[in-house]
Amino acid sequence: MEFTKVLLHKNQNLIDNEINQQQHIIKYFQGYIDKVVALGFKVNDNDLEPLFENPKAYITAKITDGQNLQVGGLTLNKEKLFDLIEKPEGTNEFIESVTKDLSKNDILEHYIFRAHRFSVSNNKVVLKKEILEELDNRHSIFIQSKNQQNGYNKIVELAKLVNEINQLATTKIGTGTTLSQLLVIKDNLFEAGATSVKIF
Repeated sequence: MEFTKVLLHKNQNLIDNEINQQQHIIKYFQGYIDKVVALGFKVNDNDLEPLFENPKAYITAKITDGQNLQVGGLTLNKEKLFDLIEKPEGTNEFIESVTKDLSKNDILEHYIFRAHRFSVSNNKVVLKKEILEELDNRHSIFIQSKNQQNGYNKIVELAKLVNEINQLATTKIGTGTTLSQLLVIKDNLFEAGATSVKIF
């Protein structure tokens, strides 16, 4: 029977910190999504990458609802079609802004090359679900096998025993205590060391 992994610990602070570090990127992309909405277009969840891959083709697809225009049996490409169709006021400025950003290496590296990590939900830029899941997994500890489960259960029992010993001890077992102060090895097995009685 396949073992179902069990979440043991999740470091939500580290997850939240990494998400917060993405806020300046989200703000950058949100600025462009807001401009697309202001032009009167509906935004889809996977719009960021095509917007920056080819802004003219992206706007053309929005205006034509993704339909191709044929003239004499020939299909016009999106960039040629862009020059022919009527566009909302502000479209040229929008294209110029995207094109300008695409020519700047620092913007490409810090923002545009990361577009694949984000999607749009209700006109808001968000981290993709799989990116959030990857963050969760990276900052979580799971019990992933029956052997790990059994071993962890033994450590839980050990912690309980140490707490019980500390209730009796005058010198408490702490993080600085080594096993050699309490246990000795005989025939490859641990047993109580005689000197351990001194902690009580």
